Amino acid sequence: MTMPIGPTEDFDDALAPDAGSELLPCSATQERFWFLDRMDPGNLALNIAFRWNVSGKFSAAAFEAAFKGVIARHEILRTRYLLKDGRPVQQIMPSAPFHLSEIDIRNTPQAEQEDRIDAIAMENARMPFDLAQPGLLRATLIRLSNDRALLAITVHHICFDGWSIGVLGREVGQLAAAFQKGVTADLPELPLQYGDYALWQREYAESAPFAAELAPWHDRLRDAPYFELEPDFPRSLQRSPACALVTTELPPAFGERLRAAARARSMSPFGYGAAVLSALLSRLTGAPEVLFGSQVAGRSEVDLEPLIGVFIDNVILRFDTAQNRTMALHLDHVRETLQDTLTGHPVPFNKLVEIANPPRDPSRTPLISINFILQQVFMETARYGDFELSSSPSQAPGAIYDLNFVLIGRASGWRMTLEHSTDLFDRKTAQDLLAAWLAAFQFAFDGEDRLLSDLPLIPIGPQARAETARRLDNLEAVLTAHRGVSAAAAVRYRGDDGSERLHAFVAPDRDAPPMPLEALPRALAEHLDQAAGSPDRPDGISVLLDLPRDRNGNIARHRLPLPEAAAATTYAPTPAAPAPSPMAAAADIEARLAAIWSDLLGLDNISPSANFFDLGGHSLLTVRMLVMIEREFGRRLSLATIYHVPTLRALAQHLASISDKSEPEEKADPAEDRLWRVQPLIEAGEGIPLIAINNAQMVFELARGMSVPRPVLSVRMFEKHRGAKLTPRPFQEIATECIEAIRSAQPHGPYALFGICVHGNLAIEVARQLQAAGEEVAAVILKDVWEPAYAASLDDSRSAAILGRLHFLKTRLRLVLAGEQSLSAFLGTFRLVRKTGLLTAGVKLGLIERVRNTDMDQEQEEFVNYLTDARNVHRPDPYDGTVLHFVTRETPTRPPFDPEMGWARLVTGRLVTQALPQLYVGRRAKQGIDEAARRIEDLLSAAEDAGAKPGTASAQGQGQNNVT
Repeated sequence: MTMPIGPTEDFDDALAPDAGSELLPCSATQERFWFLDRMDPGNLALNIAFRWNVSGKFSAAAFEAAFKGVIARHEILRTRYLLKDGRPVQQIMPSAPFHLSEIDIRNTPQAEQEDRIDAIAMENARMPFDLAQPGLLRATLIRLSNDRALLAITVHHICFDGWSIGVLGREVGQLAAAFQKGVTADLPELPLQYGDYALWQREYAESAPFAAELAPWHDRLRDAPYFELEPDFPRSLQRSPACALVTTELPPAFGERLRAAARARSMSPFGYGAAVLSALLSRLTGAPEVLFGSQVAGRSEVDLEPLIGVFIDNVILRFDTAQNRTMALHLDHVRETLQDTLTGHPVPFNKLVEIANPPRDPSRTPLISINFILQQVFMETARYGDFELSSSPSQAPGAIYDLNFVLIGRASGWRMTLEHSTDLFDRKTAQDLLAAWLAAFQFAFDGEDRLLSDLPLIPIGPQARAETARRLDNLEAVLTAHRGVSAAAAVRYRGDDGSERLHAFVAPDRDAPPMPLEALPRALAEHLDQAAGSPDRPDGISVLLDLPRDRNGNIARHRLPLPEAAAATTYAPTPAAPAPSPMAAAADIEARLAAIWSDLLGLDNISPSANFFDLGGHSLLTVRMLVMIEREFGRRLSLATIYHVPTLRALAQHLASISDKSEPEEKADPAEDRLWRVQPLIEAGEGIPLIAINNAQMVFELARGMSVPRPVLSVRMFEKHRGAKLTPRPFQEIATECIEAIRSAQPHGPYALFGICVHGNLAIEVARQLQAAGEEVAAVILKDVWEPAYAASLDDSRSAAILGRLHFLKTRLRLVLAGEQSLSAFLGTFRLVRKTGLLTAGVKLGLIERVRNTDMDQEQEEFVNYLTDARNVHRPDPYDGTVLHFVTRETPTRPPFDPEMGWARLVTGRLVTQALPQLYVGRRAKQGIDEAARRIEDLLSAAEDAGAKPGTASAQGQGQNNVT
């Protein structure tokens, strides 16, 4: 059956107004944000994420009531956004859903709490919003101690701006304090609502005064350049919101000096900061003029100040930056330019784009590549009854601009931050830019009579890399000139103490006169001492059998095994590199292993640096490879080995290293063939073992994300070459066979089972049968698993079926665009495409291997279909145990769909449904692993603390359901 999935933005036109108010126009800024979301649904760059410290006496109930009170008070927080006559409109709803999530990390060591907070807050910030539904605000209370907590809050930009943070903070504080005292908060009645402002703005946009405001912008934007810094990496065709930040804390004295310098020039601190940044950007690029963006509050009327909403407008700041001008003259020029630009009502950004009419480029933000913010923190520290609220630094979940220079003043000092698009700039470049920005302030403070051309020029980005490539090419050339070296690579990196280090890697020349490999680093050190040209001396030299290379044969520097803490002047092979065996034997192993890969994957000419999983390998093929390796080399490897050394050469090196040992890693024993189903992934560790039904790669990554090692197993369900047949039989029988395999590895409980999709259904049935046999099951962990009867019931609903197919299409398309699913598999999911015969023709022409609807190999796909058919007619009995269910955006959860996917009716024990944006291990990325691993570890640790230890028994479920 086709699993149902939820509504897409294409249905906005069909949504009925139902119980909401009349449709109101959106403001200009709302229209822009709606459009950005439409272009990239769930665009994380539009999520405003911020954090508040809470100290004193407080309760989660009080804060939840306070947030609900603010939502009831401000119509904008109860608004949804629809499409009418080709234009977005807003509709105020009577209510909006809100639930304050609460996470307790009081038992987490204080040294680890900061990382835990960041992970929780970022997971919360990276969850997308659906603009067609009210409820665009969410919050999580993270308890740190009995009297300390942190509130992590995320709001969509379409209903919120920076000023709104202060409004929300004051009102939440007053309402929560009143709730705790049992009284009514004395909040003044709001003079307006955001809808009133949107109506006024629409009328103003059609007036003569507004037309007069537009006139000067034609001159300001005439022939305006698209100013940007040269990125580290080429731009992709479509812009991504992926971002990171670098930051430095500055003392209060910095703010005092900034204010004094600005007063001396009759400027605001913002104007002074804009002058410094424009001088720096001009110096870095040599450009005669600089253009960047900033934002104005847009609350010119007193009545707008107490409102929550999005009032900000972008402004474009364009400055002449002649290098023969003094800093003093430049400051005067900036002051005059800002006075001219910021006078009068701000003009909506979409109007500025219309005026400039720049070439449209989906990889760039229109008009603005670089943004600048300088302001005091929005959320002031204040006491409300028995508790205090204060602002805490946070990180944006997504980037709108290539670079965002942010300077925020707090009572404790100033925080200088550079947010950067990670698609364009690496962290080192961002750090260099941040250092240069701070140096530019110092330059201006120390003497305004100097020329802009006197500003010290720090090599940044491409300039720095060019110089480094020249401090590195010379070293590599000298190393390669040694007769014992076939290839060399040198890399710079930062050590644990923050200092810059230089490390060299060499591959020995197989045709050179024999030399003990352990002697090569010392010989190369002496060779460097005698070389002409004085190349930089590396802190260490490592010997690898060969250097990792990309598919074009170039050295893949990012895959070189950097030492964790290289000591200065250490010339020895790094522990990260396996000790190589004789080269002839290693080359032979690599060639034989390549033949195995070619047979399994159907590929020729496999590169030594190729990754098994990038070439299409998966769990089932991994097991087959292990069998073939055992036959070929007489060595039995664990499944975990393949995940640790997934490239052809790394695996060959590993086989070569254990081939020289007196004892093999595992001796092949034909008598143990019955254990083929059970593959140990992690054998070390303590506690309840985690057993995956298939899905070895996912559970392996989850286990690696846990703070304490625990045993992990994977149960394989089908191998055609072992004579297994896909004979139709009840789902219960398949589960019973799975139990036999599990008990061969772990005879008694407590058991912890993990399964995804149909394998999750199997995990539940296995747990039920184990429990009926008197065994203890500590937990069943699921990901996106439909309860069969509930899923079947959705087929009877025409609207659910349509919405499900649309969500399915959207999810698959996202995978295709991310390179995680082939186009042929995507097209194969559509019955109409298959009926055209297009895919069959592609097979005959040799363009595709076969007609398929997944990227699994044919045997694996056949087995999953077989298992799915048995699951669809299975009607499970109730299960009285603990179930942790991760539900991601792959699954529709909004009405008419059940967010618990039908399990609340069947799980009579404890059901915890945990929403995650994504839980995924793909060829190119992993998502959600750390948060899911922590939740699984917390669950199993709690079971162990309650007495659930291997070989013991304890009570099952506690009869409660939670959705978080």
